[in-house]
Amino acid sequence: MIQIATFGSTPIVITRGLEWKVPDKLYILYTSGKHKAEDGKVHDYPKEAKEFAKDAETRFKLKTELVLVDAFDINSVMYSILKIISNERKNNNQLKLDDFVINLTGGTKPMVAAASTAVYIANVKAIYVHDERYAKNEEIVKVLPIPKRPINDDKGNTSKTTSIVLEKIKQFGKCTHQMLRDEVRKDRRIKKKNQRIEHSLKVLSDRQLISIEKGWVAPGAKRSPYTGEAKKDTRKVTIQLTETGRYFADFPDLVGNLE
Repeated sequence: MIQIATFGSTPIVITRGLEWKVPDKLYILYTSGKHKAEDGKVHDYPKEAKEFAKDAETRFKLKTELVLVDAFDINSVMYSILKIISNERKNNNQLKLDDFVINLTGGTKPMVAAASTAVYIANVKAIYVHDERYAKNEEIVKVLPIPKRPINDDKGNTSKTTSIVLEKIKQFGKCTHQMLRDEVRKDRRIKKKNQRIEHSLKVLSDRQLISIEKGWVAPGAKRSPYTGEAKKDTRKVTIQLTETGRYFADFPDLVGNLE
């Protein structure tokens, strides 16, 4: 089992998570610099995280790895967590998604929000450590009842047209319908060379993984001498990934079937 924990001013919550179930490896997401926490104390998080990791290795006989994140950048934290899970599974194909647990108790509110979202995207487990002063008769460590998504865990279901379409849009950055269609048809994983992509585009658009806007500005398009704006071809559309779509495109091995 691998645990991923957000590090903050109360590292005891990570200790409680380790006491609950000792993992083979612990990833600690920490932030840079010294910051004043809600407890009024100034914390040197890099130093404290390093000391905590060393103590955890000695006490629980496990491996630790420190990962620096931006405490207030949700995307940074989400990407770091998803990358950890994806890389660990690539290095060990015996690891299942159920082998990952995210302790989302510590750190800043943006870190907790990011960790919670990553739990859902990656389809892994999450725990929350109660404040022992208010836990009453409840267990200190609570496994959160996050519903599992139906998933076809077949390397991101890359044989499916919709996943391939998403992959191609990522490669282009921005593209037109025709550019995308031509590229998908050249893909050897597509058996039907006249494959239509309209259904896939609708699925991706409905899930807000891509945006489709009217108009296309070709690279190197001439600019108006009056407005300075590049000439736009209104007969075409511009297709690109949304912020959410980038996560699904970057980690297809975690998200499974997009249909």
